Amino acid sequence: MAIGLDGNTQNIIVANHADFNSTTISICAWIWIDASNPNNAIVNKAWTTSHASPYYQYFLEHIYSGGTHYIRAHVTIGGTVRQFTLVGAAMGFGAWHHIGFTYDGSNGKIFVDGDKDLDDNSYSGALATTQTQEVYIGDNKNVANFDLDGKMFDVRIYNTAISDANMTSIYSDGNGCDGITSGLVGRWEMREESGTAGTVVDTSGGGHDGTATDSPSYVADPFNACVSGGGADITGMFFSLCR
Repeated sequence: MAIGLDGNTQNIIVANHADFNSTTISICAWIWIDASNPNNAIVNKAWTTSHASPYYQYFLEHIYSGGTHYIRAHVTIGGTVRQFTLVGAAMGFGAWHHIGFTYDGSNGKIFVDGDKDLDDNSYSGALATTQTQEVYIGDNKNVANFDLDGKMFDVRIYNTAISDANMTSIYSDGNGCDGITSGLVGRWEMREESGTAGTVVDTSGGGHDGTATDSPSYVADPFNACVSGGGADITGMFFSLCR
């Protein structure tokens, strides 16, 4: 299963914890954008309770502007928010895509469907680690109209920059059996129920369950149609199953 979000008031909120305050990071998620919504938050950890500089501890988002798809990651380094932006992301509306971001202290990388499409060394330094705001999934805490309009599943946060090969493996496996758990501090698969979402379970083992706002519904994810021994998802690739 996946969780459907209405692009208006629905999101998932995870309480702040030291696990989410690391000097390096990886974020990834499967997303489906329903229509030409200009701003779709994937994962957001605000700097404070208002939209004041430097705005974000970290923030990964999809943007659609002028007929072009962008993936942008914001991270605060040395008290200044820095941006890593992929222009012309190879993705579209009404389809599943796997989006990933890593920062290792000197390089910010953005991945779309397992491909490393941005490798930017414009900034360096440790990420800020002292902020106390919650993790918002599918929404921007302090800015309106950034609510993701579509669906999400298997959202992950690592406290380290996972390797390019590992990010590709997470995408290629698809069904969540990749076994990439080193540094994993939060994982919200969103496939454990049907009906209306309330508590969204963290399956990383960290105990960081999320709370869904305004009762988003569970919907089908692209791997439900797979059969034992392998099956095709929307990308035409084949995956083994372990569920």
